[in-house]
Amino acid sequence: MSAPQLATVLEVAHNIAPNYTLKKHQCYWFALIVFLIARKQTKGTESNECIKTRGKLWWMAPTHSADDDENVVQDEYDKAWAEFRCRG
Repeated sequence: MSAPQLATVLEVAHNIAPNYTLKKHQCYWFALIVFLIARKQTKGTESNECIKTRGKLWWMAPTHSADDDENVVQDEYDKAWAEFRCRG
């Protein structure tokens, strides 16, 4: 994944959730969203199943996880990246 692609993922995640919220869009959510999109774009895989527990606070029952938003972010990323490439 190139630096412009990573910057696009970060911008899309920020645009979808511009404000930090402890139970919905917190640092775990942002980190997992970036990881999930980068993994998909690079056709990467995990070496174990631990990823399924990521993006959640261990001590708090999550009301929302990054997994729920992966497709939305992916769609927005695809649009933003296509637009970026057209401008270049």
